[in-house]
Amino acid sequence: VFIALFTACLSGALSALVPALLKYFRGTSELLTSFLVSAMTIPLIDSAISGRFRDSSRNLLATKPVPESLQLKSILENKCDSLSKKLTQYGIGAGDKVAILSQSMPNWSVAFFSIVPFGRIAIPILPDSSENEVTNILEHSESKVIFVSQKLAGKVNQECRDKMTLVIDIDTFEVLQADDEKFTCDGRTSNPTPDDIATIIYTSGTTGSAKGVVLSHRNLASNVITCYHSCKRTDKDRWLSVLPMAHTLEMTLSMLYPMYCGATVYYLPKPPVASLLMK
Repeated sequence: VFIALFTACLSGALSALVPALLKYFRGTSELLTSFLVSAMTIPLIDSAISGRFRDSSRNLLATKPVPESLQLKSILENKCDSLSKKLTQYGIGAGDKVAILSQSMPNWSVAFFSIVPFGRIAIPILPDSSENEVTNILEHSESKVIFVSQKLAGKVNQECRDKMTLVIDIDTFEVLQADDEKFTCDGRTSNPTPDDIATIIYTSGTTGSAKGVVLSHRNLASNVITCYHSCKRTDKDRWLSVLPMAHTLEMTLSMLYPMYCGATVYYLPKPPVASLLMK
């Protein structure tokens, strides 16, 4: 963990979180050392890395028990690398905007890590946004792809869908709509630098249309490092994710930081009313 922290402090890049994320999945410290050579950027999934899941109840990216023999490589490649390749096939490369409209769920993290580590820019949209707000954000951000949950799909009108290169169901990762003319296989990804844009967070727009706040890899990584120094947590800790993951605070404290320290995250399927929280 010290090595991962030292690396993060040097680069300030979101990619510095990946060694700790991989350590979390495999449960060994040797993975931290294996990533030192390319510490300044993100080798999201190295073909030489394999491992096994521990108890799936501790797995941020799974909701059902995973066989002991299922290796880390196949899980991460299927959920992140293959999604990135799909985006690449349709010409979505570094610098392109990809929106996420979904309630909190493990697949939200998968979508995020199929976007940001490859130089693309994530556009998270709050789930309680109105249809007009969703339309404004998609148009203003010039998003080319959207990951949308079945529950919130109705907020993306047909006009917006028709402008998208890809519309992907985040619940199943099935392609709901695709612009076949964009199937050019020329989407060029890149290893992000600390000052590259990682995400653009849109505010609630209380004084008009939602405003986009640009956050770099350095911004996100420095927040995680600060969290670690001010309130150290380990893989023995458990989180209850309450706010929408499109919220900056929740993205940092209930996705990136738990991944960094290997903690377990539980997601509420409904709004956090008192009766539900008491259960």
